[in-house]
Amino acid sequence: MNIFYVFFISQFFIFICDNMHIRFSRNLPIKKERSNLTLEEFINYRIENIYKTEVSIGDPPQNIPGFLRPDENGFYITNNNCPEKKSFNIQKSKTFFYGKNEEIFKESLYFYTSFFSTNYYKEIYNYTFSINNINIQEPFCFHFGTQLMNIYRKNDQDLITVLHKTKYIKSYYYYYKIYSEDEVYLVLDLNITDKENNKYKFIRPLTESLYYNTWQKWGLKFEYLYFDDRNIRYKRGVKAVFDINFSCIIGSPYFKEIFDKYLDKNKINVKPIRKKSYYIYFFEKNMKEIEIIKNIELKFYSKELNFHFTFNSKDLILEKDNGYYLLIVFDLNNQYSWIFGFPFFKKYKFIYNQDAKLIGFQDFDEDSHDIEYDETFDNKTIINGEDNKKIEKEKEKEKEKEKEKNINGDKKNFSKIISIIFLFIIFLVILTLFIGIFIGKKTFRIRKAKVNELLELYDYSSKEKSDAQKSIIK
Repeated sequence: MNIFYVFFISQFFIFICDNMHIRFSRNLPIKKERSNLTLEEFINYRIENIYKTEVSIGDPPQNIPGFLRPDENGFYITNNNCPEKKSFNIQKSKTFFYGKNEEIFKESLYFYTSFFSTNYYKEIYNYTFSINNINIQEPFCFHFGTQLMNIYRKNDQDLITVLHKTKYIKSYYYYYKIYSEDEVYLVLDLNITDKENNKYKFIRPLTESLYYNTWQKWGLKFEYLYFDDRNIRYKRGVKAVFDINFSCIIGSPYFKEIFDKYLDKNKINVKPIRKKSYYIYFFEKNMKEIEIIKNIELKFYSKELNFHFTFNSKDLILEKDNGYYLLIVFDLNNQYSWIFGFPFFKKYKFIYNQDAKLIGFQDFDEDSHDIEYDETFDNKTIINGEDNKKIEKEKEKEKEKEKEKNINGDKKNFSKIISIIFLFIIFLVILTLFIGIFIGKKTFRIRKAKVNELLELYDYSSKEKSDAQKSIIK
């Protein structure tokens, strides 16, 4: 009976659970960005502005800051590289546990399983953290690394891998659900059916070799880049790494040379401004040639996907009261690949498989799939802080839709639960009948054997009496 009870509970748990997700918001909200944006503010908001969240840990839960790190791998705690950090009171937690030699500690974590709700969450018991070079008595933060690592090594600290091994999620697939440039959800445990799987084109991520090591990164390789009416081919192809933290695109040094020649050809006397390690292009509004800048377009062609990824002025030009910023920035620390940030994620939708190391892409219309960008949160509206009421109304509509979805989901789950209970009862009845028949047959055999024994004894005693009577007569 215990086995069947466990089976019933596990099926019940599977049906009532939704996708696990983590809500991230900009460390500096872009909707609060000033209309007269200085160069330093551009860097703070558009280049170095990462996504953050709060991680609930312990019992009772304590909130610790967490930061999305697409350029790192593993889910871990650290005292360093924390834009914000907080102390964790070990004594207050009932579930804190030190591992062997205090090299690790185990603690409960909480992740939400329903959008817009604070009531639906899942507790992850005894999640193990390494304490190497970490002082948990001091303030720390979490890093959510989503990048792949050395092709020959397995990452035991990867959040998705750990949750899958401990049966908290059933799928290695995940994606980014975007509600605005300030609000992004990392959705785990994405269920891809065979039918949906056929709609995606799956390819391998980028591979790079360095010092006898081969590294994999989420990104794409392109055959060529189309710009200024010509194809620009790199010797080893055009590579782009994905990093949603950037609210811009980081260009390669080679393209910077091409872009400078493009400006010279069109007699646009603008040089990039050097700030920190970045080269940034800014154009005055009163320029005669500004229409040339506002009409630039880039196309990246992927042979594997047979698709042109296009960026136009809407994706590449940021209009402010004091002028126009080019959203292609060049970094002295980036010597080779492009880095595709939010403008790419806003426009094109991908799913990722952390275990198989595959990227799935589907070419579809904006309204034909669940993984979509909410167009009510367009750049102009957010940047200038206009139509906030409209945004809130749209968000409320989204919440209402989500509530209806949850209600309908609850009804479906309830029907499934009733079906499971009904099938379970039928199973118990059949099992009871089977056991009853089995016991009945066994009992019948025992009784039959006893009857046969009595009959044999009766025949034997009757025979003895008959023989005795015959001897007396004689």
